[in-house]
Amino acid sequence: MRKKYWFIFILVLFTVLSSMLGYFYIQKKNEYRQIAGVKYYNSTDISNLAVLCKIWGFVKYYHPSVVEGKYNWDDELINMMPKVLKSHNKDERNLMLSEWLASLEDFEQETLPELYPDSVRMYPDLDWITDKTELGTLSDQLERIKTAKRNFKKDKFIQYSDNTISGEAEYNKPTYPVTEYRLLALFRFWNVIQYYYPYKYLISENWHKDLLEFIPKFIDARNELEYKLAILELITKLNDTHAGMGWNNTIEKWKGENIAPYQVSFVEGKLVVTGVYAVRDTINANHSIQVGDVILSINKTPVENIIAEKCKYTPGSNYTAQLRRIADFILRTNAEKMYVEYQHDGRQLNTVVSCYTMNRVNITSRFQRKETLFKTIGDSIGYLYLGSTNGGVVPQTINTKGLIIDLRCYPAYDKIGGYMDYALLYTEPEVFVKFTMGNSKFPGLFQYLGELTAGSENPNAYKGKKIILVNEVTQSHAEFIAMKYSVAENSIIIGSTTAGADGDVISLKMPGGIKVMFTGVGVYYPDGRETQGVGIVPDIEVKPTIQGIREGRDEVLEKAIELILKER
Repeated sequence: MRKKYWFIFILVLFTVLSSMLGYFYIQKKNEYRQIAGVKYYNSTDISNLAVLCKIWGFVKYYHPSVVEGKYNWDDELINMMPKVLKSHNKDERNLMLSEWLASLEDFEQETLPELYPDSVRMYPDLDWITDKTELGTLSDQLERIKTAKRNFKKDKFIQYSDNTISGEAEYNKPTYPVTEYRLLALFRFWNVIQYYYPYKYLISENWHKDLLEFIPKFIDARNELEYKLAILELITKLNDTHAGMGWNNTIEKWKGENIAPYQVSFVEGKLVVTGVYAVRDTINANHSIQVGDVILSINKTPVENIIAEKCKYTPGSNYTAQLRRIADFILRTNAEKMYVEYQHDGRQLNTVVSCYTMNRVNITSRFQRKETLFKTIGDSIGYLYLGSTNGGVVPQTINTKGLIIDLRCYPAYDKIGGYMDYALLYTEPEVFVKFTMGNSKFPGLFQYLGELTAGSENPNAYKGKKIILVNEVTQSHAEFIAMKYSVAENSIIIGSTTAGADGDVISLKMPGGIKVMFTGVGVYYPDGRETQGVGIVPDIEVKPTIQGIREGRDEVLEKAIELILKER
């Protein structure tokens, strides 16, 4: 009998404790909703969070003790969020932030080095720290931190390993982080771009206004997909073809796990079929659409409407590069069928196309293909395709009427030898490029690092005309090689706008197991002209036409052959 009473007593106690715990959990949850802004926030809250973001990032990269990792700076941010959001006015917020900074370890001062204007490409964007109307006496503290003595050799947060910023905590789980960690992701990325993106001055919109725009988007993201799309949208603001997100299952599902078996490209402003993919284990694939046909709508949505929707989430240094990227997934879907309206021989037709899982479709790369590295074409004209996956070494002796170097690809550098320093092309050394890189001692400063030279004195250099072919596929390393080859004597570039993203790629880990990428080094012509966004501008512009695609012609290559024969 006594056991029964004990059992009842324990059951009642458990029920009471559960209710109390539930009550406290609900209270805590509601408090969190009100404090962290999961649902309830206003313009003042957004402004306060933006100020916190800027100060947190500035101190992260400028305060010596924080730079050296003496504080868990992510945790400091998480702890400050609810406090800042509870502040009733600007003065209260600034006082709280001022006390926070005052609690950090003191530091020595250092005289900033004299900067020669001709050596600087971009100065740090620090005017905001002088705004005493917004920051009050907090401004003085930030000014003092600006001139702190920093040991960049002990920098915790900007460590490059395999082109990855390796000093950041990863937070891989959960893949849909809670609000404060979503904001941490935004603040981390915003500040890396603020201080270590070489082309911040080319961002089309004000980066500070972008912060105010994206704080609500990161707060309001209701699930993993919305969170990752918010990141993609933010990345797209950089206007950088290097920018993007590492392979992510959620985004791949959003793009579509199936694909209609066609390669498409934007030609003359229209979506044109440029190839038909083979489908594994399928005999009766529907190929009623043919090469040269123009796709007008997909599932009754006009192509131009799809472009407008996808551009928002498709990073690119220029519109041409964005279209190239969109073309790679515009025919993807999660359905097994796709209704397509298209134009064939001037007639508007429609069809239902079967779609297949990506692993069943033999999707050919735009960047490389299995082709001979070097061959003679036409009337004794050399043709060098640096995207060849067959491998080999570029020829060191050539006896042809001219040489065409096809850089409408990404060079297969792991398979091809001799092309990086192709001495055969140059009669004498020529300066072809200069770089800028970030500065841990003075974050946000980008200075020129010096120039690089191609070639050397070579009386046996190839004297014939050299024509370099480029288009929107020519990106990064391919653009760099185009710059390098173009300074060779008797060379000319023909084709169309390149991707406009030269230099290397830096990656950054974000909460939720996400990796984002962007350009890490500035690349310029010797006279300081831009390559980012602009790309490699051809001397003669030649673009494919829809008619040429229908006829199976390579009009850019044809023009190159014509120029060589005309000169001869």
